[in-house]
Amino acid sequence: MGLLDDIKDEVDEILSWNFKVKEYKDSVPSKSDLTLGETAGVLETAALYVDVRDSSELTEQHQQRTVAKMFNAYLNAMVRTARANCGRVRSFNGDSILVFFDPDLNNVALNAVKTAFQMKYVKDSVLVPAFRERGYEEQFEIGIGVALGRIFVTKAGIRGDDANSDLVWPSTAVNLSTALGDSASDPYNTVISQAVYDKLPEEYRTVDSNGSRVNVWELTCVEFAGKLVVAYKSRFRIEVK
Repeated sequence: MGLLDDIKDEVDEILSWNFKVKEYKDSVPSKSDLTLGETAGVLETAALYVDVRDSSELTEQHQQRTVAKMFNAYLNAMVRTARANCGRVRSFNGDSILVFFDPDLNNVALNAVKTAFQMKYVKDSVLVPAFRERGYEEQFEIGIGVALGRIFVTKAGIRGDDANSDLVWPSTAVNLSTALGDSASDPYNTVISQAVYDKLPEEYRTVDSNGSRVNVWELTCVEFAGKLVVAYKSRFRIEVK
């Protein structure tokens, strides 16, 4: 049998899989929790997507070693910020990461938005000054998208080969978070879905300004799946100590 026959056999087997689906009510599954072709997970939570705006320009302007150091510094800072807010990084893709939050419907939207606001603060107050001090880059911007929903996860790749398998998240909320993040641009680095906005407590919708409450969000629309969806964008940030 040749390669094509092997692929056909694998495709036939994969399409006949019958997953045993587990509901994750208080944690985000990791790769070791799921078995390829046998188990899958589902959880109600928030997905946060963050990536670097115009990263291709960075690779053109700087040496590869410099870009590698910049991306490592940025990814380290974003992961640490997510983890501080019950966020679990489950996907790296170049200069982007995908974060999921421990499922608690009373807190996931708040934790995700708090993470986004802190990510902006860290970018503005730590990363950009450090890059400029070394003469790396005058502009370094990120886009963050947050969506909420029922998220499905399973393992994909080659059975028995952990290096060539990973988790995949075929869910509307994940795809929407990516679209929202891709629509974000400075100074509105955070864009959230209507469902996330509806779950936020008042202190994350408005801030006190001269004795009155001012909305930190602006209504916007983002193209997703061939249509425009309501979203909210913000330039707000939260200090990290």
